[in-house]
Amino acid sequence: MTILGLLAVIGVTIANKDGFKDGRGEEMMMKGGVRYVGQFRGDRFEGPGEMTWPNGDKITGEWKDSKLEGIGVYTTQGGDSFNVKMTTNGVERL
Repeated sequence: MTILGLLAVIGVTIANKDGFKDGRGEEMMMKGGVRYVGQFRGDRFEGPGEMTWPNGDKITGEWKDSKLEGIGVYTTQGGDSFNVKMTTNGVERL
């Protein structure tokens, strides 16, 4: 595990020539305890992945430039799920 500022990077499979994260891995945001598991490209969340909050809620979907791309699935810790999308106000339920 590597500590980079407020981030802990765990198990990234590939680093590119510039030292950025590329490949499948996990990143823990120390502030708030949010965890992302999925694909990275150029140090950004890029491709399929899942973001999980400390309370167990999670969003699964495609990520581009570290933002949810298109429609994702939000699943609560209790198992309820619904579709969401990224807007200028953050993630909104559809």
